[in-house]
Amino acid sequence: MRAKPRFEQSVFINCPFDPAYEDLLHAIVLTTVSLGFVPRCALESGDSDYRFPHILDLLATSKYSIHDLSRFTGEGPANLSRMNMPLELGVAIGLKQSQSRRKRRWAVMVPELPANPGSNPNAHEYQRYISDLAGKDPLRHEQTPESVIREVYSWLKTLDEVVNPQPNAPDIVTAFPSFQRKIADRKNNALGKSIWADVLTAALEAAPKVNG
Repeated sequence: MRAKPRFEQSVFINCPFDPAYEDLLHAIVLTTVSLGFVPRCALESGDSDYRFPHILDLLATSKYSIHDLSRFTGEGPANLSRMNMPLELGVAIGLKQSQSRRKRRWAVMVPELPANPGSNPNAHEYQRYISDLAGKDPLRHEQTPESVIREVYSWLKTLDEVVNPQPNAPDIVTAFPSFQRKIADRKNNALGKSIWADVLTAALEAAPKVNG
């Protein structure tokens, strides 16, 4: 049984889990591991558990969290938006406000979208659907693994517990294809099932090594 990660090293990842986002999730995971942190997310619980109590526990035991609000537009015939990500972000903000002795930090990621015709070119799309974060500068990515690595790397580098010395961001980008292949191999060995522990193991193997 794996040892429980330390509070100070834990980074909760709050993001979509659909196939279209999977490469971006993997980019977050590899960057997090490469800088000496432990990624945590709802996928740890497996498909059979009721996830929200587990998510609350993960947020409570993680000093840091990253929240990607990419899926804010309506989807499907009913035009429904996904509210899981804003809900979990709200929990993270509440924990930070209520537990001032534990120095938590959180970051919001949003996709960089083209401005709508006639809109203010200096305005940001996310401010239209979560205006209470207007004073918070989010991490903006172009919905590519490289841009996600760039943004997550820049934020994790500011944290107290970042590993030293650290790999450079281009080294993580270079390691990403190998990481993806390792994940695919483990998925094949599990008869097509993606297992969170296998993703973490692949990240540990693929993360760039730096001689201190």
